[in-house]
Amino acid sequence: MLINYLAPYNKRNYSEIVNFFKLKNIKIHIVLHNFSSEGIEPITSDGVPIFPYGFTNFQPGNIYLSITRLGNILNFADIFLKNKNNKLYISFTIPQYGYIEDFDMNKLKFVIENIFEDNKDKSWLRNSLKYINNYAEFDKNIFLERIKLGYSFLEKKEETYFYKNIRPRPGDIVIDAGAGGENSEVEDYIKIFLRYIKDGKIYAFEPEKKAFINLYEKYKDYKNVEIINKAVSNREDTKYIVSKGSATYITDNQLKADDKIETVSIDNFVKERKIKKVDFIKMDIEGSEYKAILGAKETIKKFKPKLAICVYHHPKDLYEIPLLIKNINPEYKIYFRINELVNFNPLVGAKIFAY
Repeated sequence: MLINYLAPYNKRNYSEIVNFFKLKNIKIHIVLHNFSSEGIEPITSDGVPIFPYGFTNFQPGNIYLSITRLGNILNFADIFLKNKNNKLYISFTIPQYGYIEDFDMNKLKFVIENIFEDNKDKSWLRNSLKYINNYAEFDKNIFLERIKLGYSFLEKKEETYFYKNIRPRPGDIVIDAGAGGENSEVEDYIKIFLRYIKDGKIYAFEPEKKAFINLYEKYKDYKNVEIINKAVSNREDTKYIVSKGSATYITDNQLKADDKIETVSIDNFVKERKIKKVDFIKMDIEGSEYKAILGAKETIKKFKPKLAICVYHHPKDLYEIPLLIKNINPEYKIYFRINELVNFNPLVGAKIFAY
């Protein structure tokens, strides 16, 4: 009998990961762990024994690797696959999000084949479908190709939110939703926008207090930059904010929250400010992108701004956001890009660019 291993043990999301195996009738016999962190029990919550990676009775089998870091995946692949009798299985999404029972793979395939314009990134995503909401056998070429696609980020970081002609021009009005993390020197994209728009205008929304203060102090003397301490969503409301630097997010759960925050829709903001045009919208708002686009429907219909939208904060964003944009304005051409090289889940940094 082949042994099924899960590596490593992550107490925080173990139950979400194991749900996939239960639904697929796959029994995990042993969990492997490096035991470098304290507090690891010798047995999981459902009675599966936990052993160190190098335990002496390691038998060949199927290893389901639940690590989300790209570099670690490649390192562990080299270790586990030295034994030719082992098979290594990877998932891009389950370690982070668990198995999503209502994930619609057919919709994602439709978006890839019928909505995304052709480029190398689209081809990589098509070849990577087997790893999304699923575990599939490790293919080193797919991971190496992912690294190649991220080289542009290392070579020219200002291309993070630009692609081809999808970039601002002189005189443009830019809405920057998610303007910067706490370390605004790293996250701040406003200074790059300023080089392009010249005498245009930037409305930058940043809900996290420290980041807002950093940005406000930095740009308070700029007449064409306005920093707004609100979160962009589908309507005006009061929500709760969980401050995690550049990973700060908005929630309805008061128990998790660090503070309250007002939300605003782009449509209402544009209407109230009597903004005559919007030329470019960037969104990197930790999972609130779909709601924010719903709140920008009229703006997108009326002005057809260029769009740079993150789609990696939830697996469903990969198909729900491009479908929503096409539904609002069918004239858009949409590109998928995976243009950042970071040591996380291979989908981290995924964006769509539309014009």
